[in-house]
Order: sequence, then C-alpha cells, then structure tokens
Amino acid sequence: MENVIFTETQFAGTRAYHFDAREDVKGDPYLQIVEAPTQGNNGTRHRIFIHAQDLPKFKDTICRVFEKWQEQIGPIVTKS
Repeated sequence: MENVIFTETQFAGTRAYHFDAREDVKGDPYLQIVEAPTQGNNGTRHRIFIHAQDLPKFKDTICRVFEKWQEQIGPIVTKS
C-alpha cells in the first residue's frame, strides 16, 4: 500500500490541486499532483507522478516557465 507523507491543497475556482508527497510499496518517494473538480462541480480528474530523482529538473523547468511568463506575458496574477 502506498503511504502519504504529506499533502497540500490549493483551491482555484472550480478546481482543486492536490500536491501529495508519497512513497510507493518499495519505499521510493514521488510527488503526485492531482487536478480535480471541487465538490459539486463536474469534470475530469487528472494526475501526474514525478519521481524523486526528477524533482530537481521539474522544479528548474517550472521556475524557468514562470520567469519567461513574467518576461513575455507579464506578472502572474489571479483574477478577482
């Protein structure tokens, strides 16, 4: 059985994003990111899994995307 080490949830409108640090049955850690509709909303649930050894590359890539976004599109802001 897989073990949840810790979890964080970010709500965004009709979607919820769950960031779960987990261990598989062999004890290998990984990050699971789940995009799911919030309660009462229809939609599809999506999951991605990032193995521990890939986390530094994933972090570097997402940071570069955020930097390019701010340079080329503008500040990352939420709509009110």
